[in-house]
Amino acid sequence: MKKLLILLLLIVQTMVLRGQDLKTIKKKDNVQEGTATFYVLENNDTIKHGEYQIKAYSGKRILLKGTYINNKKVGQWEEQYYGSNYKGPKATGHYDNDLKTGNWVYFDYSGDTVQIYNWTNNEVVYSKLCGTDIKEYTVIEDGKEYKAKLECPPTCVSGRDYFLYEFSRFIRERADLFNSTGNEMYQLKTRISITIDENSSVRDISYSTEEKPELKEVIEKFVKSYTWIPGKLDGKEITSKFEFSVNFSAQF
Repeated sequence: MKKLLILLLLIVQTMVLRGQDLKTIKKKDNVQEGTATFYVLENNDTIKHGEYQIKAYSGKRILLKGTYINNKKVGQWEEQYYGSNYKGPKATGHYDNDLKTGNWVYFDYSGDTVQIYNWTNNEVVYSKLCGTDIKEYTVIEDGKEYKAKLECPPTCVSGRDYFLYEFSRFIRERADLFNSTGNEMYQLKTRISITIDENSSVRDISYSTEEKPELKEVIEKFVKSYTWIPGKLDGKEITSKFEFSVNFSAQF
């Protein structure tokens, strides 16, 4: 009985010490689209611990909210698009020890569900464009290219709108790598083609214009940070192109 009491006292003492170690302080930080409010450990302000949210500069809208435990994302997280033209959420899903798990729901700019991806099983649960997209895509077969309507277009797990939104945010921060147009102006005006093969790998990234190798390198790193889904034709996954145009300018 005495040994049991000692053991219980040790457990309680450990819990108290841990509680002391995990005291937090509230912090704020200006980020690209708003103000981040979060908590960090009192004895180590590099470790987030507690609720986290980003409120838009343009108003009271919450762009991102979730929870950290010891610097790792846990539980339910929700994102929203920035800007008055965007009416709904951007993505919502669950983290377990900083890893996405279960079904994540991704939305387009109008707030419609565009894709549901199960990160635990690594599979598409729902895609709005499968069977409804009437666009023609570039298909590569036996070294030859041709245009065709697909049963499912090539895309990333978060859907086209989410990817393009994040690409826009990312590339604006690297305007120093754009081509100079004179008068301290820099511009990226091109069409980017990302070739996704039948195994979901990024086979190639090409541009309709000549761009700096340094810019291509950072774009490639960004593109490959996403999980991609190949296009589908006649019931089979194929090699096809995910293409989009960009037109950004900046002045230094």
